[in-house]
Amino acid sequence: EQSLVRSYWVNNVLLATPFAMALTGLMGWISAKGDSLQISAITLLLGFPLLLALSVWCTVGGWRSASAYLREHGSLLWGWLARISLALGALQLVVSVVFGFLPSLDEYWQMARGIDPIGQAKFSLSGDGRSLRLDGVIGMGDGARLRALLESDAARDLRRVELASPGGRVREAEKMAAALKQHGHGSRAVGTCASACTLVFLAGQPRQLTPGARLGFHRASSGTYNPVFDELANQALAESYRDLGLPQSMIDKTLRTPSRGMWFVPRDELVSYALIAPLPQTLAIAVPPAGVSRLPDFEDALRIHPVWDALEQHTAGTIPPLAQRMFELRNAGATDDEVQAAALPLLAKLMPGLIESSSVALRRRYVQLVADQLKALQQP
Repeated sequence: EQSLVRSYWVNNVLLATPFAMALTGLMGWISAKGDSLQISAITLLLGFPLLLALSVWCTVGGWRSASAYLREHGSLLWGWLARISLALGALQLVVSVVFGFLPSLDEYWQMARGIDPIGQAKFSLSGDGRSLRLDGVIGMGDGARLRALLESDAARDLRRVELASPGGRVREAEKMAAALKQHGHGSRAVGTCASACTLVFLAGQPRQLTPGARLGFHRASSGTYNPVFDELANQALAESYRDLGLPQSMIDKTLRTPSRGMWFVPRDELVSYALIAPLPQTLAIAVPPAGVSRLPDFEDALRIHPVWDALEQHTAGTIPPLAQRMFELRNAGATDDEVQAAALPLLAKLMPGLIESSSVALRRRYVQLVADQLKALQQP
């Protein structure tokens, strides 16, 4: 048997401790970054039982050396300090197994088989090929899937990616952001876009937040009880946000928001930092240029306008005939103002139904607005 000093330092400090730190770091990295999930999960499933066996061997060896040291009339202080240290180490190992490894065992097993337990995002391309919608949690392999879609022939007319996601794997979101930024497409939040989803949103140009949509930010979590790994994960998150142009004040508030909470940024604040454009005050659209524009360009210009999009949702079939009329006028040599005016007859038909279906409060507001406009017309 080895001496107490050699047994303690060799078995516990030089062998078990570095191995345990490496595996703990791997667990935190899998949760925070999610890069090469399958390989990492396999490594963890193989390494943790080895760590458990090594720790038991080291603890038993150290305990025997401490007992022999005390039997040989060694210092009671050092002998019992060694035993207490070994007991605390064994307790820490049990806690790690019970509260860290075992609750996540099923997740690691699924990842080792190539299945992400949190799920994957759903991608759907619009009929005209102008919009690609992302729904659901961002999971393993979604970064590569999005890049492949953006590089495919099906996305040759793509203009924007529409987002409705609660977040997911940060590393996959970073890959998505890089692909979106490389292709120069816009981003449009059409629902709640939170956590890792905001990285994808910020990579788009231009960026749009539809009425009712919202952006949510919070700290990253390494998935461990180790504050060092949490801090490293958040430093990496802050750097990613910084590269995407998020103001430092918003980054600071994000890092102050607990990972189990969510900070939904007010629209006015996003506008003030030029992260999104303000809502349009009129129904005017960006009229596509004459000669090179096609009918889908006019439909697209109407659909990205929040009011026209809302009208289409309220009365299905509103946009296609209006886009056709605008397209015909543009090809006939009409000016921008004449093309915009093509919407007025359609609006005149829709207004009675819109007023009738609105609430009493909105009707009163509409009457007051019309009255103010009439007074303004009477003034010299």
